[in-house]
Parts: sequence; structure tokens; C-alpha cells
Amino acid sequence: MTTLPLSAAEARDLRALASVMIPASATYNVPGADDDIIFADILNSLERDTADARTALAHLAKLAGGAFADLAPD
Repeated sequence: MTTLPLSAAEARDLRALASVMIPASATYNVPGADDDIIFADILNSLERDTADARTALAHLAKLAGGAFADLAPD
């Protein structure tokens, strides 16, 4: 079974969500989940969960009233 990758808009929203969930830490000198290498690994790890991630991202966009990544950070 072949799974289509996330669209650019879906990946952008997932990256924004990942950065909220696991932000970079200057205190511990570690990158956040939106770091290029870490986020690439997240995308590569989706595999069979891509459809579920896509569904969750669509729900997130609906709750956000548009692209989640376009919301202003607190």
C-alpha cells in the first residue's frame, strides 16, 4: 500500500504544531521538533499513520479557522 505524503500546507501546519508541542530550549541547548532534521524524521515516520495525521490536521485547520501555521504565536 502506497501512502501519499502530506501536502505542503499539511506539512506546514504539522511543523507549526510540532514546534508548539516541543519547542526549542535555549536553557538545554536543544532544537525543537520543527528543526529541519527532526521534522524530516517526523515526516518520514508517519508511514501508515499519514491518513490519520491528515484527518487530525484537517480538524486542526477547521478549529483554527484556516491554516494553523498562520495563527499568531502567544
